[in-house]
Amino acid sequence: MFEKELQKLGLSDKEAKFYLASLRLGKSPVQEIAEQAGVNRGTAYNIIKSLMEKGLMSSFDQGKKTYFTAESPERLISLIRTQERDLQIREKELNDFLPEIQAIYDLADNKPKVKYYEGLNGLLAMQEEYLRTKSKKIDNISSLDSFLKVMPNVGKSYTPRRIEKGVRSRFLYVTKNGPDKSLANSDKKELRESKHIPYEKFPFESDIAIFDNKISLESYSKNGAMGVIIENEGIADSMRAIFNYLWAK
Repeated sequence: MFEKELQKLGLSDKEAKFYLASLRLGKSPVQEIAEQAGVNRGTAYNIIKSLMEKGLMSSFDQGKKTYFTAESPERLISLIRTQERDLQIREKELNDFLPEIQAIYDLADNKPKVKYYEGLNGLLAMQEEYLRTKSKKIDNISSLDSFLKVMPNVGKSYTPRRIEKGVRSRFLYVTKNGPDKSLANSDKKELRESKHIPYEKFPFESDIAIFDNKISLESYSKNGAMGVIIENEGIADSMRAIFNYLWAK
């Protein structure tokens, strides 16, 4: 019990078992904790060292014996906060050299011009592409009803990140039940201009996004979501011209 939960916080299988065994036993010699956790004594000392570094165990001498004890589970909160700080540091380090390795990727002769994506994870990966737009602009034609069935939490995940990166959006959306008032009310603060197209005039069931020299196409069929991103300046310019025509209409 609780081993899986502790592993999700970054503990190994043996660390989780050892920590829980120590919690149950209270202060104890290493041999007793090792037996309770089902690990050998030699491995136990390595586990103790790792748990001490994480602030989850401590030791003390009493008489001629050394005892070990688990720290309060409240220390797990500190462990998570430490991991968050480490992630922020690693993200900053990555951002420092990401432009350079991205340049290597962009210059590769064999770089694919078409990328395919499948399922929800594929759509999330496509959103990451949108957020990397150099022009900070995205034009989008969307079957909003279909899209929200697949990604109902887009307003809580993707949209705040788009705003944070200063990426503006022109959003043509199709619905069967009339305009979405919440979009109009939040357009300004969410760096978006939105316009509604009635479904009966434009029975659109997919999603198209145009950004930089790329276009993306997303489909939400009964067999699952899928998408494709095409990188081609001519195609992107042609689709942008079609979008501008629809936007003006």
